[in-house]
Amino acid sequence: MGHEPRQRPWGWWKSGNTLFWIWLGGSLAICLTALAFLYPAHLNLKHMEEKRAEAERFLSDHREILDPGYERPTEPDADERTRLQQQIPLEAEPARLLLQLKEAVDDAGGEWVELRAGSKSSDLTPMEWPVEVMQEADRDEETGEEGADDEKEAEEKIKPAPSEGKKPEENAEEQALVPTLPKDSAIQPLWADLYVRASRQEMLSLLRELEQMERLVAVQGMEFEEGEGERGTLRIRLAWFYYQDPSLKESMESPPLRLPEDVDIDLDEDGREIPPSPESDSGEESRDSSS
Repeated sequence: MGHEPRQRPWGWWKSGNTLFWIWLGGSLAICLTALAFLYPAHLNLKHMEEKRAEAERFLSDHREILDPGYERPTEPDADERTRLQQQIPLEAEPARLLLQLKEAVDDAGGEWVELRAGSKSSDLTPMEWPVEVMQEADRDEETGEEGADDEKEAEEKIKPAPSEGKKPEENAEEQALVPTLPKDSAIQPLWADLYVRASRQEMLSLLRELEQMERLVAVQGMEFEEGEGERGTLRIRLAWFYYQDPSLKESMESPPLRLPEDVDIDLDEDGREIPPSPESDSGEESRDSSS
């Protein structure tokens, strides 16, 4: 007997299973086609909404400047530029800072010990009494809500410890700058530790002298170690600044650096010490031998 091929009945495609798959495939095709056109439009609309929100924030922040009646500030004159250059110079100028600090210490009646500087706070010996701890202690003292145990713990926390024999830690955390600067600010901070032999009264005078210095410095903390007499070892951590803007270096020049009469060193235009030449040394030795 021969096998006859099976013939599908008329209207087989009208079955529920076949119609379901046809509906599913058509729905997917329609969704994918719509998504290909609608998704780029959605991204474009979202980008336009972000630009609109940014424009509204800009208008809100600069409403005063965008006012038609706003008058632009006048350009600083030569005297004002010189004063700004003395407060925050365009270069670090450590020699100028050193002389001003030495003058401040002398005016306060203290005894100069040394000055240690670094580009980061971690380059210096860790501070046991940073300015943020001092501010926290002042807030606790004003509120008066701390218990006896908390007060004792705060006193131990801010108690200055001797700084002799300490060395900068390799993985020391960076001390927070007070006041803080914006991330995109052209003002670059540097750090320094000033060591002075002074009494408590001279310490207060020195802090006033630092506040009145031409060069802008910010006290970031201090430590005072009692000595045998009235004087002790005072350590003041300072932040000093310079304005990093190459476009201003050609139009602004630093005032000449004037050395005290008791300082016998030669400085270049940038305020760095010029070492004596070998010829001058040999000449001085020959003069000494001849005499």
